[in-house]
Amino acid sequence: NGNSPLDTDGDGTPDYRDLDSDNDGIPDSVERGPNGNSPLDTDGDGTPDFRDLDSDNDGIPDIDERGPNPATPIDSDNDGIPDFRDIDSNNNGIPDGETLLIWKTATKPVLATDGTYTLNYTITVRNERPEPITNVQIREDLTRTFGSPITFQVLDVRSNGILTKAAGFDGRSNINLLAAGVTINGRQQDSIIITVRVSPNGFSGDVNNTAEGTATTRWSTVTRQSIDITRSGGRVHGAGLPTISNLPIVNMFLADVLTPNNDGKNDKWIILRPSNVKVAVTIFNRWGQVVYKNADYRNDWDGRSTNGFSGNMLPGGTYYYIVELTGGNITGKDVRKGYITLIRD
Repeated sequence: NGNSPLDTDGDGTPDYRDLDSDNDGIPDSVERGPNGNSPLDTDGDGTPDFRDLDSDNDGIPDIDERGPNPATPIDSDNDGIPDFRDIDSNNNGIPDGETLLIWKTATKPVLATDGTYTLNYTITVRNERPEPITNVQIREDLTRTFGSPITFQVLDVRSNGILTKAAGFDGRSNINLLAAGVTINGRQQDSIIITVRVSPNGFSGDVNNTAEGTATTRWSTVTRQSIDITRSGGRVHGAGLPTISNLPIVNMFLADVLTPNNDGKNDKWIILRPSNVKVAVTIFNRWGQVVYKNADYRNDWDGRSTNGFSGNMLPGGTYYYIVELTGGNITGKDVRKGYITLIRD
């Protein structure tokens, strides 16, 4: 409307008299492109760049991508496209708008003799932009990963750098992994490791874990889901991808040898069983005398007698056991009988 010329930046000077119509510091003569009769509209939103405060629609204003000299805007990757028009100005495959990156790995679950598994989740957080990001937070709701009948316990949270762990994180009632006020400076990254003990309680199969991160940038609040970089083939940006861990079925195993010589091998009599199964043990010598008894066995027998035989230290030889299993998916009582060889050096 010629009677009411456009004044894009509302500064009282209509665009046809304004050398910087959108007041982003970049002259219209630069933003218009090579043909002033057909000004560039980089993001195709119907607003030409000289009137658009975010010409490439990457969430970062042109004024922050232009560089120190607006007349010759920065072209970080030297591809002939200035950063304010380039959605990947570093040419590293990561869009400029993805300021917050979160990726994750998990160790293979390690089975303990009590039927529980231990695994570590390592979460890495990176600020992909040169400007600092503040109020960085990671939320880890482990109840979504380890649902019924599984139970879990957070054993440890470790970080040696920027990511300060929150006090009281348990993945259940407190899912904020980081303390308040964490800041990550430009191009910096850090990792935090969560150690979890898992009781399958009869469950076997895959469990999925996804962390959710938030941060405050200069322009907005950003939200990202973690990406499993093993499953993604190394991709660290874009859509979230859960970390999948497999909890194999825990079968019964009763060791048949005991060598209590403190060499770290077979020093205790091991009965591997599911974590929700209770074990009662009775051990006899060759004459049928009870030499050891425990109604709630925890893999702690080292060849000592509970009935005073031989000064509590039983001699080497063959012993016989009756093991009673209850609980878990066992109906009634499961009784196992066999023998164990006690060897003393």
